[in-house]
Amino acid sequence: MEKIIKHETTDNSGEFTKSDGYRDFLIFQLGNEEYTVPALLVQEIRHLDKSIEVANSPKFVKGVYDLRGDVIPIIDLRILFNLPFSEYDDRTVIIVLHLASDVKIGVITDGVIDVIKISPINIKETTQLESIIHSDFINGIAIIEKRALLFLDIQKLYKGIKCHFPAS
Repeated sequence: MEKIIKHETTDNSGEFTKSDGYRDFLIFQLGNEEYTVPALLVQEIRHLDKSIEVANSPKFVKGVYDLRGDVIPIIDLRILFNLPFSEYDDRTVIIVLHLASDVKIGVITDGVIDVIKISPINIKETTQLESIIHSDFINGIAIIEKRALLFLDIQKLYKGIKCHFPAS
């Protein structure tokens, strides 16, 4: 059975739109928090595999991974978001996000929870919450069934990661 819950939504770039159509969002977990990304950006979800370490990369970059000929960086969101350390386990997954025609990244999460449909009604901007949540990469929040869902801003995330690497 498909869940239909009314929320605000984003377009394919992760930016908010005022459309009243529902969009699919993937919910994943980091620590005790639940985050969402537009399902259209999710290429695949993989169990945590061994990646190739890259010397002199930021701590949040766990390495690169060869995904059928595409070399993609693997980012540990716990480290990037300064969350407490947690051992990887059998629920730990890599979500491969397809950001643009030639841009893919893999993000390590504590697990995937669900895919839900969301409409642009209930998501609130996080500007009032900046003092209590790490909002650099968050562009909205929705309270659903007494759960707070944090909307990950994929474009800001990518720009934030990209600034740690020298221009090529």
